[in-house]
Amino acid sequence: MQSSIKNFNFASDFRNKRPADRNYIIIIMAANQEQINNLIVNKLFLDAFREISKNVLTDKTSQTYFLQILRVRNNVAILQQDMDSIRKAADEGNPYMQLAYARLHECLMPEPDSLKTYIKYFEAAMKAGIPDARAYLAASYRDGDFGEVDLGKYHDELQLAMDEGSEKALQQILLNKIFGNFGVEADPRKVSDDITEYIDRCKADGTIIDPAFYYLMASADEKIGRTGSAMDEYETAYDKGHLPALLALAFIHCCDENGSVVDKIEFEKILDRGRECQCSDSFLTYSMLVDDELYESCTDDEKAHINKHLAEDLDTAGRLGDDFGPYYLATYYEYGTMGFGQDFSKAFSLYARGAILRNTSCYEAMVRMILDDHTAPAEYDEKFAYNAAYLCLMLGGDTLGEVIRGYRKGFLTEHAAAIEQVYLPQYAQLMEDIMDEHDIDDDDEPIIDDPDSFHAAEREVEEDDWTMDPDIDLSMQTCAECAERVRHLMQEQDHLWEVASVARKFITAAQHVMSDNDSLIDQLYECSQTIADGLTDHPRLKLLLMQLQLEMLQKVEAASQHELIISDDLKKEIARYERNIALADEGRLSEIPQSGFLKRDPVEWTKKWEDVVDEAEKIACSHLKDIPRGMGFCFAYWPERKAALAKLGVEWRDPHQMNPRVMFD
Repeated sequence: MQSSIKNFNFASDFRNKRPADRNYIIIIMAANQEQINNLIVNKLFLDAFREISKNVLTDKTSQTYFLQILRVRNNVAILQQDMDSIRKAADEGNPYMQLAYARLHECLMPEPDSLKTYIKYFEAAMKAGIPDARAYLAASYRDGDFGEVDLGKYHDELQLAMDEGSEKALQQILLNKIFGNFGVEADPRKVSDDITEYIDRCKADGTIIDPAFYYLMASADEKIGRTGSAMDEYETAYDKGHLPALLALAFIHCCDENGSVVDKIEFEKILDRGRECQCSDSFLTYSMLVDDELYESCTDDEKAHINKHLAEDLDTAGRLGDDFGPYYLATYYEYGTMGFGQDFSKAFSLYARGAILRNTSCYEAMVRMILDDHTAPAEYDEKFAYNAAYLCLMLGGDTLGEVIRGYRKGFLTEHAAAIEQVYLPQYAQLMEDIMDEHDIDDDDEPIIDDPDSFHAAEREVEEDDWTMDPDIDLSMQTCAECAERVRHLMQEQDHLWEVASVARKFITAAQHVMSDNDSLIDQLYECSQTIADGLTDHPRLKLLLMQLQLEMLQKVEAASQHELIISDDLKKEIARYERNIALADEGRLSEIPQSGFLKRDPVEWTKKWEDVVDEAEKIACSHLKDIPRGMGFCFAYWPERKAALAKLGVEWRDPHQMNPRVMFD
């Protein structure tokens, strides 16, 4: 790294001119440089861009500043209003405008084919001799934009771009070395020393210094504990026009080691400095400072004020290309918090927008809504979810388990080679690390420590699962068939009144298997999770199933000599069910506590409800067989179910009655 940064410099093509000519050029450049620098220091990036663009094809100073502006995502977003003129110049062959147009599509993804667009224009700018374009394309290999992640190609292209003179490539190499990203060994102390030397050399040479280097030096110093120096360097970077330094400055001033804001007044004060210059991070202030507890303690007027600013600020942040703007807004809609009506469709749409901007948390939320919560719009199926999980994984998200599960279920075939060569070994290593951490032998390892087993991912009983006891094997096959039947019913959302009878059949068969064989516990538990996911309206039957699951886990714990955290969680849930059922049996419905975000009628804990709910479901669905199961179906379904229950002697309040302020689809 030391040799690379020392050898890095920009060629000056006027060194060999006659002295008189050179002096004239230097005077013109100095005047132009001061004007542009003042615009940048004052955070007038659009004005600076327009001024620079006048001479960018011929003036080295303008070219240097032009590249610096484009290296910051926030700056690129501010150029949106000039997108048409930028494209026109790009299509006329201006390589700098080709770079700008590519960056607009890369940072904002405004069109469905933005991926192809920015690759096309980056390639054009690279062929025209702009090395920063190669550095941006290198990131496409890192992020899997060409189909799969190729870190070898990423590092090779990044190094080549730096050798060609790309400061963007140099900055990315330094960033990787600060944090140890993408297979690079972390060495923040060396980076800090190298940047200090580099800045000193630039000052001596009179070279324009990209303020991003002050930001990188601050990041390195913060990493190694030089907090005072880091604060000064973040301040310098921001003062010189590097907007991302502002949020870093707010965090280092006002947050504890866990990232929690401890000085809210100063935090808001610092970020307020960025609002006038359209710094996207500054529009996240409310979402960082206001939690549910604080919101609930406010007056109605204060709540309305907070809700208004959250909506406006997070929308602005998203339009400026900040990927956490859509994410925060989506969470409010998904859970109906901060005064936002619960709207799963709106939440999913916002998560999708954040995912397009490469936010892995948004990808993970989309996958969860489809596969686990079943709250995503109907058109988004398992195939979409597993593809989203794969894209998330390539961007560094925590979806390895979902990707492996999808691959094993027959999805992601187009990525089979990469999954088999890269991700299956990673998954195997993860499982081995878990075993080593808990000192579990291979022979004793319970499959339920595999995340695959906790997501309703049932599988067929294979030949290796047979016990050679025909009676036990037949019971095990029955359990597998029950799980598959429930999975099918849940997927089709039809004949759901059958789930309870299938669950009873499963419990009987599972008890038989467990009475004579412990080797099939992992498969049994896997099946039981699928049954439990589908068993929503039968608290007593669900309690019986959970008690059986706890027995399974205790057998695993005894065999492995290892306590499972999930056992404690299950015990708490069993205790909750026992308490609520007891209160219902005593007629004390008003004392049954609510759980989750939506309130439910406590009558659903009574035995009378449990005895008739399947018949009511059957009656209601018979009246709705010609009604499409799309948006708005709930408003046809609830009255039919309510009427059927009433005929069977149960007065039931539907979710809309229980949650009058919640917006249902």
